Amino acid sequence: MKSKFVVCLSLIVLLSILVMGCGTAGGGLDVPVKIENADHVGAIAFNLLYDATVLKATAVNVGDLARGSSAQWAIERPGQLKVVVQNANMNGDGTLVAVKCKVLDTRGSSTLVIQVLGATSADTGADVETQVTEGTFTASDESVEAPVITFSA
Repeated sequence: MKSKFVVCLSLIVLLSILVMGCGTAGGGLDVPVKIENADHVGAIAFNLLYDATVLKATAVNVGDLARGSSAQWAIERPGQLKVVVQNANMNGDGTLVAVKCKVLDTRGSSTLVIQVLGATSADTGADVETQVTEGTFTASDESVEAPVITFSA
């Protein structure tokens, strides 16, 4: 009797893994937001837009280029994450933030679109011009092409 229970339990676990595709539904993923050509950038605010049927943002951590700064974030609505990084003095290229996400659909994909709301100089407080490059996420191989915010010289 005990061996039938173990066999049944093993089959249930195996079938669960196969149905999920050995995937990461419910698993965690870091989505970096990169910046390029930063020159004494003191603060930036942006929205990250993504497919809410594929990903769910759960946290935001400051990246290597923004170390020592503070980041606030809020989910404005499903698929729209607002991030504000301030008290920074960012220079060069690197990761601004890493957005922790839960994968909801192991077969889906999503574009990762940045809408810059504003960026200011740490030196003068003046607005800094930006350009953005979309990123992508593909769940089948958990590949992430980071979205990039490029500061104009």
